[in-house]
Amino acid sequence: MNVTLPPESESVIQQLIASGSYASPDEVIARALEFFHAAHQQTHWTDAELQKGIDQLERGETVPYNLEKIKAQVAENLRNGIKVRPHSAALPPLTD
Repeated sequence: MNVTLPPESESVIQQLIASGSYASPDEVIARALEFFHAAHQQTHWTDAELQKGIDQLERGETVPYNLEKIKAQVAENLRNGIKVRPHSAALPPLTD
């Protein structure tokens, strides 16, 4: 595959190679594509999560926002040693 890049992109690639960060143009492009792919996946995931929230709002599945209750729940979780996993709900559902 042959790709023609604008001079500005070629300059960036040469600077990255000169800095010692990468050994070749192929390595720079491969790494850039990895970053692009990861960002694209993250955007897709974020869009899907936002749509879930919009759907819940439209169905009326909401919980009133109460900062004081959230702070109290966080403090209780800390006291009880409850750890939050990445990409999970930070708090259990609040009850009035």
